[in-house]
This record gives sequence, C-alpha cells and structure tokens, in this order.
Amino acid sequence: MTRILSLLALAAPFAAAASDGGLDGRHGFRVGYAYLEHEELQHPHLFVMGYELSQRKRGGAGLDVLFVENVMVSGLNQSRMVPSANLLVGASIHDTLEIGVGPNLTLLPELATNMVAAIGVTLPAGDFDVPVHLAWVSDPDDIGRVVLTTGVNWGGGPRTSHGIAKR
Repeated sequence: MTRILSLLALAAPFAAAASDGGLDGRHGFRVGYAYLEHEELQHPHLFVMGYELSQRKRGGAGLDVLFVENVMVSGLNQSRMVPSANLLVGASIHDTLEIGVGPNLTLLPELATNMVAAIGVTLPAGDFDVPVHLAWVSDPDDIGRVVLTTGVNWGGGPRTSHGIAKR
C-alpha cells in the first residue's frame, strides 16, 4: 500500500502542472497484449486493458518532454485480474516517436516494484491520437514481460496535423 501511495504522490505534481497550463495533457484508454511467464497463470498470453494520462512540455525544435501515468489490468482472458501501474518520464521526437522509462508496480501474486521501458509512435487521427507502444518490464528472477498496446487519446485543446497546437 505504501508503494501505491508513493506512486500516486509522484504523479500529483504532473497533474497539477497540467491543470495550471504548464503542460499539455491528454488521456485515453489502452488495449493490448502481454507476454508473461508466471506460475500463477495458465499460459503466458494476456489480454491487457487500462487507462492512461499523459502530459507534454513543449520544448521546440522537435523535442518535447513527456510524463505518462497509467493503470492497467491484465489476465482477464484467464479469469485473472493482474493490476499494474506505471509512471514514465521520457521524450517525444517530432510529435510522433516516443520513448520513456520509470517505475512499475504489479500485483502478482504480491506487490512487486520493477522498471518499465517503452518506445512507440503516436499518430494523429482528427481530434484524437492513436498510440502504439511496446514496453518491457524488468523482473529480477526472469527476462521480464513484454507488452504491446494501442488505444485512443483525447483532450488537451486544439489539434494541428502533428499533435497538440502550441498555445
């Protein structure tokens, strides 16, 4: 419980900065696939779904700073509920390519803290964005797990052909 509260405390400044106008914020749902070998699972193939918040600090010259917070649930395809939370800091290059790293909290079968590293692209689709991200979550006892997600983001104000309009 202490680790979950710590993660939420780390995320609070990003949400506050976004509401103050310091960051452009977007949010949306995620669905995807995870590969995780674990004795608690029937097989390593997991359906993933969740919700994500992201904030972007415009840097100009094609480089922005990203803050991403998400909560996910895996394993519903096995009648399991494996919750996880991630907090990433990273960069967006030309409003398309995104990279990030940060802490991951997972509850399987007990609370574990690991590292997550992600790379992906986010493509504009009218007033929405369509992210496609590949992530790796470390595991000290194994090779970790791989997660591939997509979804839809919205919010954050007017759009341009290459992302959120500068204000």
